[in-house]
Amino acid sequence: MACRKILTLASLSAHSFLTLRIGNMSDIICVLSKSSGKIFRAKKGAEDLKRGDLCLIESDVGGDLALVIDSSSEVCAHTKSEKDSVKVIRKATEDDQKKFSWLQRKERRAFEFCLERIKERNLLMKFEDESRSRMYDEEEKVEED
Repeated sequence: MACRKILTLASLSAHSFLTLRIGNMSDIICVLSKSSGKIFRAKKGAEDLKRGDLCLIESDVGGDLALVIDSSSEVCAHTKSEKDSVKVIRKATEDDQKKFSWLQRKERRAFEFCLERIKERNLLMKFEDESRSRMYDEEEKVEED
């Protein structure tokens, strides 16, 4: 009798663990960052997000606008993905989208202004925007290997 109870408890705890694990995996979604173009795994929390929705995620530079590209595949639900995932702040609003576009235009103008000043002063320097320099660094690393 005692052996049967232990087996039942072991079965129950294994079932609870599986249910808990599956529940956590469905909270992970894949998003595409609008500013960097990188794909991140994100914890969606209580937000009801599906493919094609825009959301705000935590990033290295603060908040970032991201597009949900996947919410149900095994890639998003990989067991190691939870520890590497960023957090979804909330679903993006129209105001968030307008502010993001405004910031992108402002960054582009600042970048062009700096390029003009470098050329006017005949400075021997290479000025790249952040996303291009990251791509350059990754290509360089691949060539070195």
